[in-house]
Amino acid sequence: MKLCTGCSLVLALWLLPSTKATSQNASDTILGTSGLHIGSEIRTFDSHLGAALTITVLKDERNHLDRQAVIAVKRPGDAKGVWQATDDRSQTIFVNLIPGTYNVEVAAAGYLTERRDFLVGSGVNVYNLEVTLHPDPTSIDLNAPLASQMSPKVRKATERALTALKSSDYKRAEKALQSAYKEDPSSSDVNSLLGYLYIQRGEPEHALPYLNTAVASDVHNARALTLLGRLHLQQKDYAKAAAILEQAVASDSQSWLAHYLLSQARLQQHEFEKAEHHSRLALAEGKGASKSPLLVLGQALANLGRNPEAV
Repeated sequence: MKLCTGCSLVLALWLLPSTKATSQNASDTILGTSGLHIGSEIRTFDSHLGAALTITVLKDERNHLDRQAVIAVKRPGDAKGVWQATDDRSQTIFVNLIPGTYNVEVAAAGYLTERRDFLVGSGVNVYNLEVTLHPDPTSIDLNAPLASQMSPKVRKATERALTALKSSDYKRAEKALQSAYKEDPSSSDVNSLLGYLYIQRGEPEHALPYLNTAVASDVHNARALTLLGRLHLQQKDYAKAAAILEQAVASDSQSWLAHYLLSQARLQQHEFEKAEHHSRLALAEGKGASKSPLLVLGQALANLGRNPEAV
């Protein structure tokens, strides 16, 4: 746990849309006066110094997040705060918190980051906070299966890279992917993940050749097609983006992200009926993962003269 100087009671989190918070009296959960159950582990702290806040990160209402999240906490006005990473149960705990409002943020690779305020009332309470993260509409599915024809060495390196990408450890991911690339420079999966890596690092010019190779090696690689279409969309080459994203949805008709990006391209091309079609599919396939397609749908309907539906 990294503490800011003079701010041992401060916390800073990366927190996302849906949250649930409860508090319990310290006597209900503390062993004696200094022990707190976190899964099978007992964490100790001095309850006389302040409250404790246990945070659990979820990907939906029932399931824990499948990757590490970084949680940071600070008091308003403080330049620095405290940050921690979640454990393998997708939990962490901040202790010795004095009463007051804290700025809380929760972030994880592939998910949107949101900032919130959290009120710590009594200094002897244990607070439990559940945070549900929502997918980043510009991200891809890092859980998609890898190609079955990978050699064991390439697969092992690629799996290491995926683990690193889920933790936003881009340096470690790049090292693993470049190792895999040397073994198999034509691998569609390796090239598409290298493209994703460089997009995440803000280096689209480095991503483009890898994504072109990925698509050339496998014309049905939906992950690579989606990323390549996204790049052309960002470059405002809407015709090329639409053509590539049509291939992406043909390869994976259940990809809400591909449908969403395609709806954006069609909207920019003034093909409003197609924009409506794919934004509706994005909403259906996303099952509430993101509200972003609603914005495209509203604009498409308004341009089709269906204003009552657009509202």
